[in-house]
Amino acid sequence: MAIVADFDPSTPSIARVYDYLLNGKDNFAADREVAKAALVYNHSVTEFSSFFGPLELVPPGVVDAREWRPDWEPAVHLPSRDGQAIVGVARVG
Repeated sequence: MAIVADFDPSTPSIARVYDYLLNGKDNFAADREVAKAALVYNHSVTEFSSFFGPLELVPPGVVDAREWRPDWEPAVHLPSRDGQAIVGVARVG
C-alpha cells in the first residue's frame, strides 16, 4: 500500500478541481473554492477556441468536458448541471 507524504486537503489540486466541475465526489473545500473562482467568468466556445490561435484542434474540438471522451458508449449517464467546463486540445499543424 502506498502512502502519500504530507497530504494537505487545504492545498487545491487541479485534478480534484476538475472532479468537482464534473460533479464528482473526490474533492475538498479548497478545490471547490478554486473551481468557483474560475467560474466567475465563462468564456463562450468561440472565445475559448480563439485561445488556440493557429494551432490545429484535435477531435472532438472544443466541447463540454463531459463530451471529451469519444470512446464512451452512448449509455454513459452524464448528470445534468448548470453551465459547462469547456475543454480542447490542439497540436502544431
